[in-house]
Amino acid sequence: MRKKKDTRKLFLTIEGEGWSIVKQIDPRLEKQARVFAGKVTAAATRKPYVARKPSTTSEPHRPAKAGWRCEANGHLLNKNRTECPIDGSPVRWHEAT
Repeated sequence: MRKKKDTRKLFLTIEGEGWSIVKQIDPRLEKQARVFAGKVTAAATRKPYVARKPSTTSEPHRPAKAGWRCEANGHLLNKNRTECPIDGSPVRWHEAT
């Protein structure tokens, strides 16, 4: 005996401040829709990431290593280079500070 036509309906609703969206989902994808909804809910309840400016006073000074560096920006290079591949500056030996 054949199964009757599946007449179930499944909707995914996502709401934000001042907006919402409703999408009808295939009932066969119920598990994936619930996992997705859980991830959206978890992301919405997380604290937002706030980028902070790096503090110049709290971090210790890191001395530069001796080596071949470009004159303009101080990019560390190998001794076989005659110019910086990043900006084309000439290369010079830089002593450790």
